[in-house]
Amino acid sequence: MPSQATETELVGRTALVTGAGAGIGASVARTLADRGARVAAVDRESDGVKALEAEYGQDRISAHTADVADAAAVEELVAEVERTVGPLGILVNVAGVLHAAPVVELTDEDWARTFAVNTTGVFHVSRAVARRMSERRDGQVVTVGSNAAGIPRTGMAALDAA
Repeated sequence: MPSQATETELVGRTALVTGAGAGIGASVARTLADRGARVAAVDRESDGVKALEAEYGQDRISAHTADVADAAAVEELVAEVERTVGPLGILVNVAGVLHAAPVVELTDEDWARTFAVNTTGVFHVSRAVARRMSERRDGQVVTVGSNAAGIPRTGMAALDAA
């Protein structure tokens, strides 16, 4: 029988959650904090993660802004989080973009941005965090995806492909 989640099961663990400004990412950040983890909540826009920090307090959820499509910014972010929050033991990749439009209406920029965040961004963050986790021989990485590739929908060509 699986164990019940407790408010202290993640005490002493540090987690980084991308896409934490709203939706699934914000829910994941809250859940991890409720279970005792210190959470670095990351989003490209600061409003949502700052609201989480205000709600929980900086000692439980700290707000960080970064664009996961920018490899150098991600490396800087991860180094800062490890220095100021703690060594990362949990990574949850949630950041993603959706440009809903028929393929004939998508711009090259829409297409490129979808891949830059949804695919390359996951690589940037996972690489930066996993490098440190592997040195410590400890850590878990979870990536939230979509069923869009297996169940294509009208107006979601970029998401389906990414």
